[in-house]
Amino acid sequence: HRLGDGTVITVPMNAAWFDEYGWSVENRGVEPDLEILRTPLDWAEGRYKQLEDAVRLALDLLHANPPATPPDYDDVPDRTRPKLPPRTTG
Repeated sequence: HRLGDGTVITVPMNAAWFDEYGWSVENRGVEPDLEILRTPLDWAEGRYKQLEDAVRLALDLLHANPPATPPDYDDVPDRTRPKLPPRTTG
């Protein structure tokens, strides 16, 4: 199906079944971890509740689980290759 701007869309045509997941349809995409309702008022006022909540959740999780501090590189072992012996011409 070609759209007016030259792009195309596809319609799911195939389904698959797996023991662990059950039925799935191609091109379905990923379901969100957290569903956020965007009300008509949010839409009219240009608010993106989903983005705001995602950023707040990410910051809360980062605060609760701070990132690991990488080690300093003072005692890193020297892993450079040793120099090769001089070539001999034969």
